[in-house]
Amino acid sequence: MNRELLMLYCICGLFIVTIAACSQTYQVTTASTKALNQELREMSSTITLFRCSFTRPQLTCRVALSREPDEQLIDSLLVKVKAFSTLDNLDEIARKVHWNDHIWTIRLVVGTDRDVQTTQYEYSASYYRYHIDHSIQEVDAYQTWSLSK
Repeated sequence: MNRELLMLYCICGLFIVTIAACSQTYQVTTASTKALNQELREMSSTITLFRCSFTRPQLTCRVALSREPDEQLIDSLLVKVKAFSTLDNLDEIARKVHWNDHIWTIRLVVGTDRDVQTTQYEYSASYYRYHIDHSIQEVDAYQTWSLSK
């Protein structure tokens, strides 16, 4: 009986640890995200949603549009998000969500509002610049952006 009770406690403990270790997603609102939201909405009336969320260790900026974006709009969105992606702004977000490190990756995800979860364009930048040898890390500070999708 004691052995069965001990096994039950172990299984319950493992279950609790597993749930506690899962990353939580936070919706992020700061002065800088509000300003970016305003800038984007002034730039194009087709923007129906702008939301920033943090799931450790990355920040995702999601933009939904009422129609398919053209290349000029995508480029303009990327320019605005690049300008937003300063160490000061991203460190402010990290502090707000109690993340005691730099945000490792920022993602710009663009889609239409018909299906918010479908990504049409995705760009990302990292705090670190990684090499083929992953033991070497240089600070890039979100300067190098790449098309992910």
